[in-house]
Amino acid sequence: MPTQSAQPPAGDRDAIGGGGAVPPAAPAPPVPTISPVTGAGPDAGSGTGPVVPAVTAPAAAASGPGFGPDDPSLFGWPASVGGIPLAFLPGSAAWTTTTTVVSRLDAGRDDLAGPVIGVDGTVWDIDGGFVGESAPTRPRDPALDIVGTDDDALFLTQRRSRLDADAFGYQLSVPGPGVYRVRLHLAELWWGAPGGGPGEAGQRVFDVWAEGVPVLVGVDIFAIAGAMTATSFEVDVAVADQALDLWFAASADVPSVAAIEVLVPGSGAGAAMVAFARQSLGAPYVWATSGPNSFDCSGFTNWVVSNVLGVSIGLNQLHQIAYGSAVGQDVLRPGDLVFFQGTHPYLAGVSHVGIYVGDGQFIHASAGAGAVVVSDLTWGYYASHYYGAVRLV
Repeated sequence: MPTQSAQPPAGDRDAIGGGGAVPPAAPAPPVPTISPVTGAGPDAGSGTGPVVPAVTAPAAAASGPGFGPDDPSLFGWPASVGGIPLAFLPGSAAWTTTTTVVSRLDAGRDDLAGPVIGVDGTVWDIDGGFVGESAPTRPRDPALDIVGTDDDALFLTQRRSRLDADAFGYQLSVPGPGVYRVRLHLAELWWGAPGGGPGEAGQRVFDVWAEGVPVLVGVDIFAIAGAMTATSFEVDVAVADQALDLWFAASADVPSVAAIEVLVPGSGAGAAMVAFARQSLGAPYVWATSGPNSFDCSGFTNWVVSNVLGVSIGLNQLHQIAYGSAVGQDVLRPGDLVFFQGTHPYLAGVSHVGIYVGDGQFIHASAGAGAVVVSDLTWGYYASHYYGAVRLV
């Protein structure tokens, strides 16, 4: 029973048929942008569970003769990496993933005010680690209602830069090198708010950098959520030392943040996906099959995701790459979907998919090996055809 493909595959590809010799190395993949995760629904609380907005399916063009609903020619190229969130079923592994809290800060809150205690008992510490010059926090009526959260007090103090400085930062302590999840909580309390300026998009726009890399670009709180409404964004960041550096820089008005969480991502869902996937090691590769006894590459990934997470991500790699959030190769963790381009002689672009298992390896239904195998992501063939990755949970 094979567990490792030792030779170059004869064109690993998705379930559209074809085959042939290994194509030449593809151009370097574009840098994926990380998509924001918006906050939960009205008065859903803060920090009480995973964000699960409803799924919006990828838009499909009109299909021509012989083009099924999963044909990749229905979608544009280059492929968009991530951006479509998934709604997970209660009780699935996605809901049992745990995280470890490193820090929770109520941005702009000082010693005199003391920490905020959320309605669920979550403690939000006073501000710390700030770098730069900050404008004084405007006093807010504690009776003001912030839509989308029960923890209104958390959003009534905010950190923002002075009007003559369009940037500020944080240097937050972490236990050591590793991947950390940063969750930023925001609300627009000036543009479109009582006593503030006119409510329209483009009044406050800023970027967020983490460890010297832009992770959120063009954040416009009013355009995303409107005024007086809580929203949140989260990104995973690779940290090389014991300090997580964040930087907020505005292109319009000044940046603003209400609260910051730093977490160690849980591995429950990813580990469950890998464990389930390994049960199919050695199962034969058969074109256009999706389990339980044989698979093609995208049929295999959908089989694992649907059984472990309780959702379907489609039977084509160009459907699957659109879900979740794009992640860099340096922050991959078990359960992430990894995609490859140029592995099919008749298909330009993304043509193969697998599941990252850790330690630089991934599990996939390989046409070249003729079975479900574990392969080395850094090995020449796969390294040269690597396109990108998405995280579903």
